[in-house]
Amino acid sequence: MSNFDTLSNLTGGTPGLAPRVFSACTEDDQITVTDVGYVTDLGEKGVLKNADVLHINTNATDINSAINGMYRVFFDGINYNLVFVI
Repeated sequence: MSNFDTLSNLTGGTPGLAPRVFSACTEDDQITVTDVGYVTDLGEKGVLKNADVLHINTNATDINSAINGMYRVFFDGINYNLVFVI
């Protein structure tokens, strides 16, 4: 289950075509956010969809420890997962 402190939609995307872009922050590390099913709760609620892009600050316990990365949502037919892009 996702553990975001913040999750903000930055773009609306084109319905059915273009991915939406989000900004998020969590105290979880990169290994945790890329666990299978980490964002399944948000996918099932319709907050995230396959191919959406998230810019996530992980390890965000304070401004000096946060690590920013870009992730893409991948739906494998059962779970919504995050794949590290850059």
